[in-house]
Amino acid sequence: MKKVLFIVLLLCINYAANACIRFKDIKPDSVLRMDDTSQFGTGADIDIDGDGKPDFNFLWVQFSGFGWTMYVGSNDTTNAVVQGSGTTQFGDTLAMPMVKDSLIGPASEWSIISMMGKPLADSTELGFAGLGDRYIGVRMKVPGGYKYGWILINADTASATKGITVKSFAIDYAVNVPIKAGDTGALLQNITAYGKGGITKVLKASTLQMEASYTPSANTNNGLRWKVSDTTKATISNAGLLTAKDTGKVVVTVTDTCSGKTDDTTINIYAFKTNVGAMVAAGDGAAVYHIPSRGALTIAQETAGTYTNASIVAIDGRVLMSFALEADKTVIDISMLSGGTYTMVLVNKQKGKHVVCIIKD
Repeated sequence: MKKVLFIVLLLCINYAANACIRFKDIKPDSVLRMDDTSQFGTGADIDIDGDGKPDFNFLWVQFSGFGWTMYVGSNDTTNAVVQGSGTTQFGDTLAMPMVKDSLIGPASEWSIISMMGKPLADSTELGFAGLGDRYIGVRMKVPGGYKYGWILINADTASATKGITVKSFAIDYAVNVPIKAGDTGALLQNITAYGKGGITKVLKASTLQMEASYTPSANTNNGLRWKVSDTTKATISNAGLLTAKDTGKVVVTVTDTCSGKTDDTTINIYAFKTNVGAMVAAGDGAAVYHIPSRGALTIAQETAGTYTNASIVAIDGRVLMSFALEADKTVIDISMLSGGTYTMVLVNKQKGKHVVCIIKD
């Protein structure tokens, strides 16, 4: 007959991000003692992915005539642990004690539930006992495949504590990507949101690609979530492309979905005929932006066809570029120009020429 008693341990969450690894260091370490009669065989529920639901369990189990032993497994039959070789006299698989940097992934052998040792008549033999810190490989079924992780434990049946110490665990949020035992990732300290090229001002009806940088820079794009403070003024796609709908200000917030770190920045939205600093209004229904520019210049027209063509003129009067204008918006490349100040001449078929000062970084 088996007697099982569960105790849910409340554990403090710490995050780490590099390939989007969620790492949790248990402070203080959780000791599951088998010789403490007040515990009468205890277990720990491990919420490895941070969704508030237990994913794996450590359970002391008593076999009549064979003593206590420890199982590790999951109530969810789609989850599994890395199993070692051999089985117990009851046919149970044995969990594999893994050393640091052991690879946990699709090539591992898996079992829904495994014993951590063989139950004996007068004592409990743990396959992990006396080995020091060892890792248990785990996997979770998700849409598209599996997420892989590890749990760090120490089994000691010789000391007065005589039990299992659960120290930490981690899971890689990336699907079907192996993880090394003990890999905690590089801790993400900061994320910064900004408009591409440092742009903070845009024209109504235009778009701006939002981007994010990480500290330390070794952290990669773990998956970003974007939002704007006022959807009547602007919208933003999952990829961070902001579309300006109306004049005013919007706060753009980015969240790193692995670490939970956030940052926000303010984007100003202007109408035509307004000098907005980072862009120069041409007047009479057109605007040239972004200024200064490192390469691309946009000529936008409030009314299609107001301006038909344009040219860029050097300070000595030489015409360096001439080009026709599209009906509403034209993008030109000025990366070949040297840094400095130039004149852009816009031709209005009714009103003649209009001159705009541009700057090439």
